[in-house]
Amino acid sequence: ESVNYYEKGSNYVLVTGTLIYKGLFGIDALKAVLDDADTQSIKDLRANAIGSYSLTLKIGTRIYIFVDETHTYSLYYSIIGNDFIVTNTYWHIADVTKSKIEATSLLEMGVRRCIMSNHTPFYNIFKLCAAECLVYDVTLDKAEVIKIPLNDYHSNYNKKEEAVSFLLQYIKELSRKRSKYWKSGIHFLTGGIDSRLELAINLYNKDNVAIKYWIGQDLLTNGTENDAQIVTSIANQYNLKMDILNVSEEYINSINSITREKCYKYGEYASVYAGNVKLFNSFENLRDVDFLGFGYLGEIMRPLAELDQSYKEPYSKKDFILDVLCRTGLEKKMFKIEGFYDYIEKEMSPLVSIVGNSGG
Repeated sequence: ESVNYYEKGSNYVLVTGTLIYKGLFGIDALKAVLDDADTQSIKDLRANAIGSYSLTLKIGTRIYIFVDETHTYSLYYSIIGNDFIVTNTYWHIADVTKSKIEATSLLEMGVRRCIMSNHTPFYNIFKLCAAECLVYDVTLDKAEVIKIPLNDYHSNYNKKEEAVSFLLQYIKELSRKRSKYWKSGIHFLTGGIDSRLELAINLYNKDNVAIKYWIGQDLLTNGTENDAQIVTSIANQYNLKMDILNVSEEYINSINSITREKCYKYGEYASVYAGNVKLFNSFENLRDVDFLGFGYLGEIMRPLAELDQSYKEPYSKKDFILDVLCRTGLEKKMFKIEGFYDYIEKEMSPLVSIVGNSGG
């Protein structure tokens, strides 16, 4: 059973997203977290946690809010004087605070579908990063964001085979913990290595998995014939149930469906796939499914292949920006902002520093 709140005395723990702690899920995981929080640091707690989550802990007169260490869960905040707001959609915060659009960050979002730093497309609204914790002092009625240390998972290997072997065993261990609680799911599969990696994990654990693939008539929802053939071949090879969803919709109709009411319901996610109504309805109507898979957590595999194609000696951050991050050239086609590449490099620098200091 999914439980996201537990209290003991005047202290409590609240989780959004998905959290497995010391192999436990639900109420058992929350009890273990709160028990350990009395004597352990956030760094210690996150070393025993897996998942995509945000965690809120009240210990004494302080409330601590942080996300998973790999920063896959998006949590946003705005602090104005003694007032603050926290939620997992920046649109809702902007609607309340009436924040103005920050054009450079908006362009970055359009080019890469993400923003590397703690910025958002709006001024004074920020994303809570992995190395940060929002702390609210109940007595002082004051909120602030502080830096917190990350665990170092770096390892040294003498041979490539050793690294591959370690990674394989680690993925198997994590997947067994996940599969213990969620056995029935649907994968929206493509021909890409990201979603195929996720499916392989489920097949390894003998999970009950079905495959879905959608086709449409615009650039956002129209899958390729090659992808469709790959997906069909995989479904036949492993005897998996497969459905092809027709989400064909006039692009202008999809855009016009993004009403204010839809934004209140989904936040900025109302614009996913241009708000395609058929696609949204297909998700809304799903029943009796433990999980959905899209391959998103395997996305890291894709830039590695892109990097292989462009890497040379010497290779600078600017080379990486032009060859990988901005390889599509969308930043030139959408609208041009002077110094955009310098901005991206500046955004990258703290992340490169974090990785470098961890030794990985």
